[in-house]
Amino acid sequence: DIVQLPINALDKRLENSGTLQDLARRGIEVHARSVLLQGLLVADPDRIAPRFATLAGHLRTWQAAVANSGLTPLAAALGYLRDNAAVSRIIVGVLSTVQLAEIVEAYDSAAVFVDHGDHCVSDPALVDPRYWS
Repeated sequence: DIVQLPINALDKRLENSGTLQDLARRGIEVHARSVLLQGLLVADPDRIAPRFATLAGHLRTWQAAVANSGLTPLAAALGYLRDNAAVSRIIVGVLSTVQLAEIVEAYDSAAVFVDHGDHCVSDPALVDPRYWS
């Protein structure tokens, strides 16, 4: 069995609730989507749309932690999921072959990012695109 779920470095609701671990115990393959939160994880928090102003502080905190670790936001976002034993596959959208090459390189080169979770967001209105207007 396979399930496709939204999970990323800011939205860990499924991990924190134990859902990911439960699916893994049941032998259900998890394919992660929304891994870059519609591109917000790799965007400059000072240049995102005003409707994401509440999320900008979380992005700044996360990106600062990533920068302190020596990684890029793309490498940290992908590495977080790559190193999660409950995640079987990572689904990303790309606009060009150049973008795909950058994603593959970041995935392959990502060091382990020790994520302390100080930036996690549990409000679906902030991390679930279905609620964005």
